[in-house]
Amino acid sequence: MSYLQNNQYRDRFKGADYMQLKSIPNILLVGAGGIGNGVATKLLDLGYSFTIMDGDQVELHNCIPQGYNISNLGQKKVDAIIRNYQDRFKVTIPLEQVHTVSEMFPCLGIIEPITISAVDSIEVRKEIFEKWREQEDRLLFLDGRMLAEFFQVFAITKENEDWYYENYLISDAAQSADLEVGECTNQQNSFVAGILHGTIIQKLVNYLTDKPFSKLTTYNGLVDYIFTE
Repeated sequence: MSYLQNNQYRDRFKGADYMQLKSIPNILLVGAGGIGNGVATKLLDLGYSFTIMDGDQVELHNCIPQGYNISNLGQKKVDAIIRNYQDRFKVTIPLEQVHTVSEMFPCLGIIEPITISAVDSIEVRKEIFEKWREQEDRLLFLDGRMLAEFFQVFAITKENEDWYYENYLISDAAQSADLEVGECTNQQNSFVAGILHGTIIQKLVNYLTDKPFSKLTTYNGLVDYIFTE
C-alpha cells in the first residue's frame, strides 16, 4: 500500500490547513544527517513531495544522534531514510513522491523554490544559498544549525535575504554568530535535534499557509531559552 493512500496514519491532523493544500512548491532538502533525517521523516509524515540530497553513508557514530539503525551501516543515508520509513509503517513510498540523490551538493545543479539546508559546513551552506538566490522563482530558504544543546533556524525570503547573507554567511570557522565551538564528544544529541526538526517544519507550514513566522529562532537548552526575531 502507498503511504499516501493510508489516511488512517494522518487521522489526528488530516484536517489541518497545511494538509488541505492543493499544491506545494517543489522542496529540496540538502543533507541527511542529524538535521536532515528528522526533517525528511516529518515531510514524509505530511505526505509532501521533496528531493533529498546527500552523498554520505551511514556510520556507527551516526546511529543514535542522527536517527539511523545498526542495519543501515554502509547504506547511503538518503536510501536508509526511505527504507526505514517504509519498514516502520509497512508502506511503499512512490518514487515520484520522494527523489533521492546520493551525491553531494551541487549535484546536477538541482535547486528548488523551497530549499532546506541541513548541512554542517558554512561554505557549503553559502554555496546552497547563493544557488537558491540566483533563482527567479525562489520562495523560502530554511537553514538549520545545531551544536549540542544549541540550535538556530533561519527562514529566509527575498525580503530578508541580504540580512541573512551579510550577517550569517561570513565565516568558515563559526557555525553562526551565536553558536560556539563545542567539544568533539558533545556535538549533537537527538532530543535537541527533535526540537530543531519541529521548528523547521513549523516555519515551512506557516509559510505555505500564510501564517506568520520568525526569520530566526535561537534555542539554548542549557538555560531553557528560546529567542525569535
